[in-house]
Amino acid sequence: MLLRGGIFKGDVWLLHVLLILLTFTTIASQFTSTGLVTDLGLAPVFGSPVPGQATYSTNYSRMELIQDYEPDYTRNMPPIYPTFAEYTEPSGDPLVDDDTGPTMRAILPISSPSIRETISNFSGVGTLLNSRVVCMKPTLKDVTLFNGAGETQMDHPYLRGSISIGGSEGSPLPPGLTFTNYTGVTGETAASPFNWVNFTCFLATARPDNVEWPISMCIAGNYYANPNITGGGSDGGGRLGIHGLRAASLTNDALLLDPLSYILVNYTGKLPNADGIQQSSDWNDITRNFTDNPAWTILQNEASFFPDLESVSMSYCFTNFAAFDSTISMSSPATRTEPVLKAPSTAGMALHSDEVLRQLGADGTSTSLPERGVLNLEFSDSWRAVQLGSDDSYHQALDGTYGFGMLQYTGLGVDGTTWAMCTNCGISDRNLDTNTTGISAALSSIFQTSLRTSRSPAKALQAIFTVLNIMQYYDR
Repeated sequence: MLLRGGIFKGDVWLLHVLLILLTFTTIASQFTSTGLVTDLGLAPVFGSPVPGQATYSTNYSRMELIQDYEPDYTRNMPPIYPTFAEYTEPSGDPLVDDDTGPTMRAILPISSPSIRETISNFSGVGTLLNSRVVCMKPTLKDVTLFNGAGETQMDHPYLRGSISIGGSEGSPLPPGLTFTNYTGVTGETAASPFNWVNFTCFLATARPDNVEWPISMCIAGNYYANPNITGGGSDGGGRLGIHGLRAASLTNDALLLDPLSYILVNYTGKLPNADGIQQSSDWNDITRNFTDNPAWTILQNEASFFPDLESVSMSYCFTNFAAFDSTISMSSPATRTEPVLKAPSTAGMALHSDEVLRQLGADGTSTSLPERGVLNLEFSDSWRAVQLGSDDSYHQALDGTYGFGMLQYTGLGVDGTTWAMCTNCGISDRNLDTNTTGISAALSSIFQTSLRTSRSPAKALQAIFTVLNIMQYYDR
């Protein structure tokens, strides 16, 4: 067109020169931009984000929208398990309780898997996730197994009772726990770490061909079920008794108001059919028979009308999954491949999660961070200085409905759901013998395999809570 329009008429050689120069400059620019990343072995340089605008932090103007439309990540299947950075400190006595130790994990603000796999260092604003979990043998009272309860006397089996860490006012807290009371309540209803809290946990029902443990999980202080109605009762109470009891952490206690505590329930034998109300409080505590068990209280069934149910085990687990945005520094001497779950040889069974568990440090082995494919997170004294609302650029990050009842403000009205922590154990068209809510095969496979290899419910919970947080982060 340029020739036809007469612009280069008589000077065709000038057009040819310009085309050659344009070609060379285009090629050179491509090699230059690639060289910035590949030749130097560095990730692209990221600009400083505007304080308080990171996508994962609490944005109070859109919090209600997030809670209305964000999915429940307990049912999601992540396609990959992104790289993160980690800082840990030693845990306490493994014979006293089951403790992951103080753990801080940093989620990289990088959406490209290829860059996350090759990055050697990063300094900038990222999201820090406090990730400690402590599980222990609980003290229990009034534990009752109900079968066939509810208005129609067809409710599936559940346990009701009261739980505590043991001890009394003035006693030292168990290792790994701390208590900060923000309620301002005094008198008989004052929060205390040693108070009894009530619970109701439904029991999971595994498929006959499922070799996993039929573990279920509920929130301590969820409600105290009335056997004559379907659902909760008014007696008992929420979480007031332990409001402020948490896993001790690397962050300021004011960052997360009321970290949730959970009860894991396992059983051996066979559950009775739900037909006509039956209840039993006949148990024999046989925990002392298992000397290498730091996390489970084991009750042997003594009821003659539940002859096939052998025993029930319970573990009391405390979390502290506060998160905030801060300047972080991380590095690694090696590249890595982000792991994936693999299909099982038998349909409906747990997915193969060995590589994912290695990355999450939940496989029971002592593996270095580079061997796990995890970057080393540099410790900072500034972590303890961050408080909720202390600055517009720092916010509590657990503001979505990402799962397991962890909303931003838990208070006393916590989620009454019981989750089935085994594959295909929750209520569904294929499984009508339970009132538990199922989780994704990804999370149940990670949890079950971790528990079998590490023998640590704290590590297993830490693994799936980390996965949930990372899913939410990258979706946002």
